[in-house]
Amino acid sequence: MPTIGFTSEQVSVGDNLITLYDVGGGARIRDIWRNYFADVHGMVYVVDSSQPQRLDESRTAVETVFKDPLIGGKPCLVYCI
Repeated sequence: MPTIGFTSEQVSVGDNLITLYDVGGGARIRDIWRNYFADVHGMVYVVDSSQPQRLDESRTAVETVFKDPLIGGKPCLVYCI
């Protein structure tokens, strides 16, 4: 089910506390993504491959993210489900 708005969750891994943000992928919410770029240490971009008609839209969105200097140099995983 697509994320409506955004959610966050904290996970402990050893001595580290990791905050995960699910910022949703809808076209109307994408403008908020940039608000998180400076504070994140990495990114997982999830592609819903069950809707092939939207793959071009998804590619354009992730290309825009990768061009942002606030993401540059940070690890990114593109995950297709």
